[in-house]
Amino acid sequence: MLRTQNEFLNESVNNGNDLIYPEIFRHSEAEGFFTDGSRGLKIQDVADPSKHLFMPLQKHTDIVVVLRKGSSLPTPSTVADAVITDRDDIITGVQSADCVPILVFDRKRLVTGSIHAGWRGTAKGILSSVLRQFFSEFKSDASDVLIAIGPSIRGCCYEVGEEVISAVISASGEGDYIYTQPTGGKHIDLSVANKLQALRMGVNPENIWISPDCTYCVSKYHSYRRAQKQNTVTTGRQGAFITLPSCGNAA
Repeated sequence: MLRTQNEFLNESVNNGNDLIYPEIFRHSEAEGFFTDGSRGLKIQDVADPSKHLFMPLQKHTDIVVVLRKGSSLPTPSTVADAVITDRDDIITGVQSADCVPILVFDRKRLVTGSIHAGWRGTAKGILSSVLRQFFSEFKSDASDVLIAIGPSIRGCCYEVGEEVISAVISASGEGDYIYTQPTGGKHIDLSVANKLQALRMGVNPENIWISPDCTYCVSKYHSYRRAQKQNTVTTGRQGAFITLPSCGNAA
């Protein structure tokens, strides 16, 4: 299994400056965390080697892959930006470098989800799509759903055009996640926009956790926009990973 936040009760939430354990999962059976730039996508030393790791090929879509018990594992070339599963023999994950990584857990039905939501995915309502599938495919109740929204570029640093703002508003509704700067530029906070989508789907506000970290501001994270500003050709990625306890290992 993953090393969970419960193993680090005497340590900081951001253990070792490379693993971020959301408080929302602390007393649940979900085992999930976000990484920073120093660890990136490497989770070998914190993951159960007997479990398969599945990360989809992300293309800023609203495609959701559902992996039911007894189903075959998709190929690594499977295009999707979200994965839902009730299997306890796999770890699902997504990667990001400014986009919003989201982990979802139904504590009653024992279903997990991992989501990559950039502005395009947010505008397409990918989190709403995932929650609808939780409700329809697994008969989840919104009151049982816990959501962790990981480190991403925040409103302080994410300047966008009117077309992005209009597209996100169409999916998330009006809200205080849009800022007008003294210079006249418009900034948007996609983490808050996704939170609003979850609230509109009936998720309780106390069941939603958002990382305070901005990937552009905080140098330990990979940031696509920072790399662009610095004329860096490529940038790395952070990861978001979640799994269920293996059968017989639940508390």
